[in-house]
Amino acid sequence: MEFSGVLHFFLPEVNEAAMKISELSRRTNVAKETIHYYVREGFIPRPRKKGKNVSDYDETLIESILLIKKIQDHFFL
Repeated sequence: MEFSGVLHFFLPEVNEAAMKISELSRRTNVAKETIHYYVREGFIPRPRKKGKNVSDYDETLIESILLIKKIQDHFFL
């Protein structure tokens, strides 16, 4: 039997920029509870769930969280 096409393997997408909430908290100097609050209020998008208690947060959220903190500090919120 001869295959005329190329056999492709599909692997799950790996996002090297993903991190756990503890890493996001450390890198932004913002408490985990505050990050959860930002998600609940819609200030930042919900993370991608990997399990019941495990989520991956995108690295681009660092800039968003730092901007929120800057606005809060500037306008005394």
